[in-house]
Amino acid sequence: YHLKVRIENRAAHAVKLPWLDLQLSDANGQALLRRSLNPGELAAASVPRIEAGASIDLQATFQLEGRLAGYEIGLFYP
Repeated sequence: YHLKVRIENRAAHAVKLPWLDLQLSDANGQALLRRSLNPGELAAASVPRIEAGASIDLQATFQLEGRLAGYEIGLFYP
């Protein structure tokens, strides 16, 4: 699977790149995978922050046992 997420900074100042909390589930709502991904795992290691009014595309590739039916994504700062 390939995950691609665009984050937009609508603030009037630059912000540090957040971590991403990813949860994947099957058709019954059972969790197949839950991971916290740091900016380096999201192909953004060389970009420490998002400038005011800018956006950045983050991406990750992974393999998964089972059939994926749903997902949840959250952003956070550790």
